This record gives sequence, C-alpha cells and structure tokens, in this order.
Amino acid sequence: MDEHQRISSNSSSIVSSKTYDVFLSFRGEDTRLNFTSHLYKVLNEKKIKTFIDDQLKKGDKISQALTKTIEDSHVSIIIFSKNYAFSKWCLDELSKIMECEKVQGQIVIPVFYNIEPSHVRKQTGSYKEAFAKHGGDYRCKKWRDDLTEAANISGCDSQKRNEEMIEMHDLIQEMGYEIIRQESIKYPKRRSRLWKHDEVVDVLKKNKENDIVEGIILNLELLNENLNLSNDFLAKMTNLRFFKIYNKYYWIKQEQFNIYLRDNLKSLSDKLRYFHWDGCCLESLSSKFCAEQLVVLIMRYSKLKKLWDRVQNLWNLKEIDLAESMRLTNIPDLSKATKLVRVNLRRCNKIKSLNIHSKYLSELYLDGCYSLAEISVTSDELTSLDLSRASLNPETLYPKSKLKSLNVNSRPLKELYLPHFSSLKQIAVVSDQITALKLRCSDIASLPSFISSLPRLTHLDLYYCCNLVSLPELPRSLRFICLDNCRNLMSLPELPSSLDSLTALNCNSLETEMCQRLALQHLLRRNSYGRGSKYLVFPGNHVIEECEFHTTEPSMSIPASCLNISHLCGFICCIILSKYVRSILGRGNHNLYPSGFYGNVDMSVSIYEDDTQLWHARKRRYALDEYPVLDHVMFGYHDLSNFDGMSEVLHPSKDVRIIFQSHGEHTYGKGFGVFPVYATTSGFELQISESQSIQPKQPLHQRGEGLNQKL
Repeated sequence: MDEHQRISSNSSSIVSSKTYDVFLSFRGEDTRLNFTSHLYKVLNEKKIKTFIDDQLKKGDKISQALTKTIEDSHVSIIIFSKNYAFSKWCLDELSKIMECEKVQGQIVIPVFYNIEPSHVRKQTGSYKEAFAKHGGDYRCKKWRDDLTEAANISGCDSQKRNEEMIEMHDLIQEMGYEIIRQESIKYPKRRSRLWKHDEVVDVLKKNKENDIVEGIILNLELLNENLNLSNDFLAKMTNLRFFKIYNKYYWIKQEQFNIYLRDNLKSLSDKLRYFHWDGCCLESLSSKFCAEQLVVLIMRYSKLKKLWDRVQNLWNLKEIDLAESMRLTNIPDLSKATKLVRVNLRRCNKIKSLNIHSKYLSELYLDGCYSLAEISVTSDELTSLDLSRASLNPETLYPKSKLKSLNVNSRPLKELYLPHFSSLKQIAVVSDQITALKLRCSDIASLPSFISSLPRLTHLDLYYCCNLVSLPELPRSLRFICLDNCRNLMSLPELPSSLDSLTALNCNSLETEMCQRLALQHLLRRNSYGRGSKYLVFPGNHVIEECEFHTTEPSMSIPASCLNISHLCGFICCIILSKYVRSILGRGNHNLYPSGFYGNVDMSVSIYEDDTQLWHARKRRYALDEYPVLDHVMFGYHDLSNFDGMSEVLHPSKDVRIIFQSHGEHTYGKGFGVFPVYATTSGFELQISESQSIQPKQPLHQRGEGLNQKL
C-alpha cells in the first residue's frame, strides 16, 4: 500500500471512528489570539473538525476529559512557543500526545512559533528557564524526553515562513480531501468541493442544476481539448463560493486548450467569495452579478474589456489581480473597496484612470500601465509599489509611510518625488529623462549605483535619510544636493563639476577637515564658475589651518599688498555659522539662545581705498532651510572677472583694502576665512599659509595628467 493509499485509508476510518480530526496543543498567552486562532479558522473552513481548548488551563495536571479528547483525535498539532514549557498542563498534553503517537499511530505535527527548534529539542533558552522553575518535579525527565522526540519530527518553522501566511501540512490536506470524498463516493456532483480534473470537467459539461457544489478547482494545463460551455454553467451552481480555473504560469499559450462560452456569462452566484479565472474569454462579467461577498478576484491574461457596468459595493474585496488583461479599458471605481490589500494591474496598458482608497492597501503593481493618466490612491500601509514603464509620477499618490520597495522604469518620467516614505529601503529607477529625485525621510541605507547613470538628474534631495551611510558616484549633471540631517552619513564622493550647491546640515558623522578640502577642490574647478551662486555647507567649528586669512569676526579686511594682483581671479570665502540665533526678546533686548538658525546668509565683497568704495561685487544670498544643532562651515565663491581695471586699482603701492562681510537673517557668524584664487597656466590655485598652492582635481568628464594637490 503506497503513502497516498495509507493516508486515504486512515482518513476514511477516522471519519467514522474518531471524534476529532485535529487536536491543537498550545500555550494560550502566546498564540491564542494570533496564530492558533487563525489556524483553527482555516481548519474549520476546510471542514476539518478541530478541538481547541478555549478555557484557561488551570492546575498542574490535565483532566481525564482532555486525555480522552487527545485519544479521540487523528492528528495532534503541537504549537511550540516561547512560554509553552512554563505550563505543566501543556507538558502533560505533550506527554499524552507522544504516548498516542506510539500506541495508536497518531499523526503528530510540531509547529515552532517564533522559537528555534533547537531550543525545544535541547531545552535551551526559555525552555531551560522553564525547567529551572519546575525544579524537582518527578515528571521533568519524561517531559524532556517528549520535547526532544517531538522536536525531531518534521514540522513547520514559522520563522522560515512568509509573514502572515498559514500553510497546511500535506497530511491534513489529504485528510480534508478524503472527508469531502466521503460526502458522496459515487456521485461527485453531490460533493461540496470538486478538485479532481475529470470530475470537474464532467460536472461542468453536464451543466445540471446544483445547489450542493460550493467550490471548484480546475488546472487548464490538464485539458486535452477545448472545453465549450453554456453561458449559464455558473448560474446553476447557486451556492458556489469558491471558483478557481488556473494556469501554473498564468499566461495562456496560443496553442493551449482553454474554456470557451457560446455567449456572455448569464449570471454568477451572489455567494462567491473567491473568483479566479486565468485566460478568461469573457469581455465582461455578468451584469446581474452582485459582488458584495467577493474577497478575491483574479482574472489574469483575460480578454476582459470591463468588469461590470453598474456600481458595486465591494465591501469585502481584498485582492484584485487583472495582470496582462491588455484589452481592459477601465477599472470600476474601487473607492468603496475599503479593505483592499493587493492590486495587480501589470500590463493593463489601456487603463486611463484608477481610484483606490483603502487604508490597508500594501501592494500596488502598475508596471506597463503606460496609458494611465489619472490616479487617486489613499493608503497608510503601502509597502510595495511598482511603476515600471508607467506614465505617472508617485508624487500624485497619498504619502505612504510604510513603503519598502519601489521599482520605476519609465522613460518619460522627469521628476520623482517620494517624501516621507519612512520605510523605503530599496529603489530602482530607470529613466533617462529624470531631472529630480526626492527621497525625503526614507530609511534607505545606500543609493543604488544607477544614480550615476541618470544623465539629466540635476536635483537630489535626501533630507532626513538617517540610515544613509555613503553615496555612490554622482552624475555629472547634478546641480543641487540636500543631505540635511543624514546623521549617519560618513563620507562623500568626488563632487561633480556641475554642482552649484550642497547642504549637509546636522550631518554630524561627516569629518569637517575632509569636507572642507572637498569643497575647496570642487570650487577650484574651471567649470565651477560662471553660473549663479555656488555654495556648500558642512558641519564644522573652524576653518582648516591652511587658510592664511581668517578671523573670528563676521568681516575681514585684506591689504592689496598681500595678494598677487596680476593673477587674482576671485575668492573662496568661508563663514563659521554658529548653532545659536539672535532673537529680539522684548523691546531692544537682544539675546543668544541655542535653538538653531534659519533663513538666508548674505555674503559680499567690497574694495576700498581709504573710505572710498572702488568696487562692490553683487551680493550673494545663500538659503538655509533647516535649523542646525551644530556649528557649520559655509563655502562660497566670488568672481572678480567682471572687475575692469582691477590691476590698476589694486596696486600694491596703494593702501587698498578688500572687505568681506556676512550677514544672516537669524544667523550668528563666529568666524570667517578667505582663500584668494589665482589663474595660472596649469589651472587654478589657492593662496594658503606657508606659501603653498592647492590645485583642483581634473573635472570628472575631462582627461589629463594628474595634478599634485595638498587637499
């Protein structure tokens, strides 16, 4: 007798000789309201008679009634949890179960719920603590032996399963099949569920009135010819609740046999809760169908043009999967489907609008929906969003704080804004048109390397990405970077020569000396000049020691005689901005207090002879939109190329002074530094202390011999 026959034989005898099919042994405080209750519900739905003790287990020993119940069960499922061994009642249940396994051949299935099987097998961890509590109880030796033996039986480890998933052991499933078969051994149409291929095909072909069948499963791959059915074949199954016609890979091969109807579907059972029909030949479902009880709707690779005409109250709908339904032109209003968890519309490329408002929605797949123009999605739970080859922008979605992964592959996509996706850990973007990428307040730890291959990306906003540790190579087109409050960011790559501004406020893991040298290298590049205000802000409370001209005041005067006027082309200025602000508290009362600063910082350069202003550079304004909790160093460049006659005015024999000033709306400058920049035949150089020169690295897109650098 093979295994299947043995199971069927045992199951058949159990139907008549045992009171219960399954006995559940569990520790109530650990699993009663979660795993065990869900398992009990699933078993009952499968019409598997299950015993669960709903009473609190009191005392040290199990009752004779419970002992009899274990003996009168065909299968025992033992749910081992953290505190299972603390209960002597549970341990006595275990001993009785293992006795029945030896004497009666009872089937035992262990489930390890959030606990390592080795802790049960070897009585370590919480199980060691439990036996220490039991002390010298005479039953300890037997309990230990039974735990070891039970844990060595092949079972289920919840820690190796998907979240929120309940899987059924093959033995229990086979037993359930046998129970259904016993409903009517000779006449399949009199059974509540049909799953054997030949029996299902026979019942569908005969198309008789049937109020007994509640569930049908048919694998299309097993068809050896096309199945032509009447359009009322489902209307006659008035109590049908579960309908599944599926294909393993869900797409239907051209040469594959399928199911065809002579006309549109007449009607469907209003009791349907699960409706799955891959490769459905219908253009729409019956207009008479009431979908109020529907929980799952799966019609992949269908010929649907629409689902239904009238508005449906989809109170119970949790999943809708219409993937690859390329003729589908519209989706009905799903705003009342408030329990929706998963929506898959992959490659439904004719859909133009979508309206979903479900706080439970966790998965939304819209890749290939390139006709989608309007979308309204509200959800607090979205964790997976796939917009590959879709035409819309995620900023049109309601903010989703639990989004974990994002896949965007859309060539027309230009701006991708994902603010406040606090759980986002993975992102994939393929679009050669994208210009702005905003990932504010996400949990992403590192940016993928594809960032460097976005040829038009100009804006990168990583504000408050607290898990971000490093950045990959940055694209050459980048002009603006915000790294404010990336508190774990430890290093920066070489900055692209196109960059106009970079702010790294409150990035307390960045090393100030490294950042200052990086800023100087960047501002020295040829391509850094000539377009707008350029500035970089990093944490720091001092100017690097190479700076020859520095002061603790917010202004500075440099005699022209200290400069090489003939090669002077500009200045790199740096301001030490205090974490304190100046605020007016009452009339005429000025005070400093440590609450950060916010606003604009102005920097100006003027040239004076005595008290006469000879030249004044256009004032530079640098915006700060965050309150730093640290001192910071701000770098900016001032160009003198538009100063005609500079060599005559700045003659060393004249008493000419160059005055630098900074002023902020709410800022307090506690230091100032200036690096003169000179143009030479080999590039640009800085004037630093000890008469050393500092030269920039070659721009990223140029080739040439390496240059000696101090920075």
